[in-house]
Amino acid sequence: MRQSCGHQPRSVYVWPRESGLIIRVPRSTVGITGGKRVAFCNLMNYINQDDADWWRQKIAQIGTRCFNQSISRWAVRLYDRSLVDPTGHITAPDLASLSSRIGVPRKFMTRAIATLTRSGLVHASLSGPVHLIIDFARLRRRKNSAQVTRTAPSRRVRAALLEADGYLCGNCGKSFEVSDLTIDHIIPVSLLGADHPGNWVTLCRKDNLSKRDRFRPHDLRYYRSAPVEGSVRIRFRDGFFWPIINARLRTETREDWLST
Repeated sequence: MRQSCGHQPRSVYVWPRESGLIIRVPRSTVGITGGKRVAFCNLMNYINQDDADWWRQKIAQIGTRCFNQSISRWAVRLYDRSLVDPTGHITAPDLASLSSRIGVPRKFMTRAIATLTRSGLVHASLSGPVHLIIDFARLRRRKNSAQVTRTAPSRRVRAALLEADGYLCGNCGKSFEVSDLTIDHIIPVSLLGADHPGNWVTLCRKDNLSKRDRFRPHDLRYYRSAPVEGSVRIRFRDGFFWPIINARLRTETREDWLST
């Protein structure tokens, strides 16, 4: 049973302690559950310290695996600041404003957000005004899986893409029958990769299964039937990440392919 902490009009509650953040919340939203202090986001949703710590470690792992340790640290900071907002919904006019407010450098902000979306804990909309929404129900369940929506390419676009890639697997470079090839996102949608042909490549089923939902910039060897020189770089534009391959930013959309 939750005990009341009193009825004073206001209280200062520091959480999480290691972040040094001071959160001012109404006294009525601070309570004790199971012997642990928690900050209630509303009457139904609350943040348990054990759950928050579990997610902090998980986000650090995802950031390191998908990008690097530097992005991992900024992603954890963004996560902590997301929990500060009692509504779990952070908004800003643009990414520059959000970076200034949160204290995450602009050049790291999009990758930090992508790390949180990859965890499945945060939904993000970055086209126009920025919206970050934390899923408190998922936080309590400790369910780490990306929540993404993909739209399958039309038959026409799929056929054109397979032909453009020369029916080769972009990773192993071998030729396959159409039935043994798949269309894969170079930058996963769960990492805010664009769901458009510029970010698609043909992979054999084995390499697609091996890649899973990860960004592997050094694995791509062929793209549009041409050898890939060096690793894939990425650029954020119009709310999504797009690949830079052979020094060219690939932003082709479905509409572009349908018009050719």
